[in-house]
Amino acid sequence: MIDLNRLYNKDVDKLDITNKYTIPKELIVDERIKELSEIDVEGYIKLETNNDLEDELYVNCNISGTMKLLDSIDLNLIDYDFSIEYDDFLEENFKNNENTLDIFEFLWENIELEVPIKFTKVENYDKFSNKDWKLINEGSRESSKNNPFKELLDDYKEE
Repeated sequence: MIDLNRLYNKDVDKLDITNKYTIPKELIVDERIKELSEIDVEGYIKLETNNDLEDELYVNCNISGTMKLLDSIDLNLIDYDFSIEYDDFLEENFKNNENTLDIFEFLWENIELEVPIKFTKVENYDKFSNKDWKLINEGSRESSKNNPFKELLDDYKEE
């Protein structure tokens, strides 16, 4: 929790939130993330006047770390590095009350948006085949001689 009283009382212009944070396991509800490293945050929170001429919490920070995901093709555990630039007013749902900010909830919501739907580090697709099928990448699909969608792809390229 971040105590916001010093900001609201105008004791300081901004609160430094630069630190390393460990997201509590109970917050990590996305089953795609198998592990989440310690998160590095560099930045600050300050009060700034919004478009409605009201003072509102404003956050400027960089959030970075590594999450472990399952590879979409071979299902091995792989590292996925992320870096998020946040430079905007803070949504009200992160405040527990008027004087505190749940930094973990804020960090988790932004990290969750960075999880890719599919991600792979596989480069050699040859080992993913059988006598009746084979896995191909996007580039080899176009060069396939027996591609039933070749005419559609050619039409698409002309547009």
